[in-house]
Amino acid sequence: QMPDWLYNFNMWLVAGGKNKYTAQAYAVQLRKLYEVDRKGPGVMASQEYLDLVRACVKNKVYNKVRPSAVKAFAEFMAEHLAMGACLREHDGSSMYFPRSEGQQHGAALEHAPDACTRESSESSPVAAPQAAAGSSA
Repeated sequence: QMPDWLYNFNMWLVAGGKNKYTAQAYAVQLRKLYEVDRKGPGVMASQEYLDLVRACVKNKVYNKVRPSAVKAFAEFMAEHLAMGACLREHDGSSMYFPRSEGQQHGAALEHAPDACTRESSESSPVAAPQAAAGSSA
């Protein structure tokens, strides 16, 4: 299910006037956060999750694109749920498919800085998936 969320998010951004490369960058950064944290879309669209991402070391590495992506995803999710819209199926592009830990390039380097979201969210109320959006791929 996560590939469908990422695809629809990307299409929503483009339809809203975002440059296609910016939209893709947001979708990819959201996918990378999902690969590390494995939180459902409802959790990833929460203010608590946005606050965790903003506080993370990798936020600076990625020029603050990650919190911008999470904030935009929260806006997309709110609009999507308010409209009661159905998700369109992804187009098969690999950019929408989360990789397993074994598939991630440089897994040790990828995970260490992002651990702040995983560790902090374990004790946070956002750790439990929100029923409206499901909890995983």
